[in-house]
Amino acid sequence: LHNPLMKRAFFLLPLACCAAVSRAQVVLPFEAQAAHVRLAADDGLDALLATLTPGGERKAQLAALAAIEQRAASLDFAGQYRVVAALKEASASTFIAPEVRARALMTLGKTAASFGDWPARREAVQALLEAATVDNPSDSRWESRLYAWLGLVPVAGRLPPADDAIAQSVVTAVLDEERNDSRGPEKTAAMRVLHNLLLGEGPAAIYRSASLTQRVEDELLRPVENGGMDRLYSDPDRGPEYRYCLLRSLYMLSWAQPDAHNIRQRLAQVCEDVSRNDPSEELRYLARTYAEVLRRYR
Repeated sequence: LHNPLMKRAFFLLPLACCAAVSRAQVVLPFEAQAAHVRLAADDGLDALLATLTPGGERKAQLAALAAIEQRAASLDFAGQYRVVAALKEASASTFIAPEVRARALMTLGKTAASFGDWPARREAVQALLEAATVDNPSDSRWESRLYAWLGLVPVAGRLPPADDAIAQSVVTAVLDEERNDSRGPEKTAAMRVLHNLLLGEGPAAIYRSASLTQRVEDELLRPVENGGMDRLYSDPDRGPEYRYCLLRSLYMLSWAQPDAHNIRQRLAQVCEDVSRNDPSEELRYLARTYAEVLRRYR
């Protein structure tokens, strides 16, 4: 090692080997990296869920709900069930501030939409349906019904596949809400739920139930035929968003089964009326487009 260059290389070789080993250690297989992400996501879950117990500070609880939304996609199956149970309990507790209860329902829907575990997602939908369909004003969840419907909006289009029972339960709840003397925001939110459900598994689930198919025709299409849509224009509970979701829902349903009851031509006539009379320019354009398609491809 009398050569200075060789001497330098001799002493630097161990350092280079250590660096190579260090680099090799941080390059983990994909499965190990995914497990590391899940552990990191679950690391603070206990603390977040503990914040949602009765008597907690309102701001801290709202911050915990926001953090749960951010972590939802990384939770393992056990974590997803724990989140559903905690949010369901928090949303029904009279010892938690109304604002937190309402936010818990919306968080339940947002997080469930990203769950990879179908049973956990189904459990969340059932909890939201139970809260949305409360019919007793003395129930602590009565004032939070709107937020339960809003919680159902993001998850309605991601219902478990081939689970007709839960999809049919959602549609039945929407139709019941349409019958009830509920406020405009609840009716609009329920119609948004139906719209999103029909973007997913909804149409097939509806038409596999003859009684539900008939209810949809009788309670959604028939009332807006023969100028019936005109009554909605002056109804403050059924604004443009409600009418948009209703029209889109009827259009999607019209293509989901054989046209046994001449649904498409009947809806085409409704769309032509809307294209002339609706106060919303956007809805008039949408209805005109739908009418042309329905007439052409009947």
